[in-house]
Amino acid sequence: MTDPSETAPSSPRPATEVLALRLVCLVGLAASAMLLVDYIRPPVFCADHGSGCSVVRASAFARPFGIPLPVPGIAFFAALFGLSLSPSARAVPALRAGGALGVFAGGSFLLIQHFVLHAWCQFCVVVDVSAAIAGALAIALSRSEIERGGARGRWSLAAAATALAPLVFGLSLPGPAPGQPA
Repeated sequence: MTDPSETAPSSPRPATEVLALRLVCLVGLAASAMLLVDYIRPPVFCADHGSGCSVVRASAFARPFGIPLPVPGIAFFAALFGLSLSPSARAVPALRAGGALGVFAGGSFLLIQHFVLHAWCQFCVVVDVSAAIAGALAIALSRSEIERGGARGRWSLAAAATALAPLVFGLSLPGPAPGQPA
């Protein structure tokens, strides 16, 4: 009979906080990708004309410096996700700085929808809440938690699939028929 302490150690269990951060980033990444589709072609995911989505998309806040707001959203979630995969000591300060940005931006955009636009875009709310939660999680992470994040290759594939699936699906759909509203 073998002593349990003599058996090979199993791989360390990933830190719950890192898993939560990555999952929230994947949610934000998917919602941002869906919004990007609706910004660069006739709406697919938020197609209700006159909805909160169309109000937000038509606002001055939707394209800062002419860039569709989902583009920096995708970049934010991809960067935070990527940093959560890095065992580098430099990842922690970058995660915390990105986290602070996420909390600020997510909260600001929620306040803008409520107090300025008086309209709610359901996918924007998902992105903004995801940014705030991911930001808070990133601020709280330690280096040891990141190092226990595990399965980096699989997580990278999950992120790529999460971002690409809505883009490929949304951009592959035919546009509106002639005479139909865009």
